[in-house]
Amino acid sequence: MSKIQPLTALQLLQQGKALIENEKNFAQGAMIESRYSVLKPRFSSWWVKRHPYLFKFCSMGALHYLEEKHGASNQSKEAYYLLSHSMGHDISGFSDGTTHQRVLAAWDHAITMAKMVQSITPHIS
Repeated sequence: MSKIQPLTALQLLQQGKALIENEKNFAQGAMIESRYSVLKPRFSSWWVKRHPYLFKFCSMGALHYLEEKHGASNQSKEAYYLLSHSMGHDISGFSDGTTHQRVLAAWDHAITMAKMVQSITPHIS
């Protein structure tokens, strides 16, 4: 049985941005939102993990989904911190209250910071 390898903060941010990059996959006002009203009343993390294409994500929901899928780690805490810093320390409020374009710009800023941190931090195996 193979152990799930947690993603780096940079990978979490890159994959999180990829989840919401298309505006049709971006949700506001809910962490994770079903694309189909038939699933809206109640959906489990089982559905989200196995069928992410059925859902739209806000910024916080994208990170949460990846954290659930790949396992929580210090790297996921770092990704949350970097994205929070890029969004004025309120990921949900920023993501819900501004344009998709500004949200993506904040993700880009967090990704740039993660690259800088990764380049100056020694890799521990």
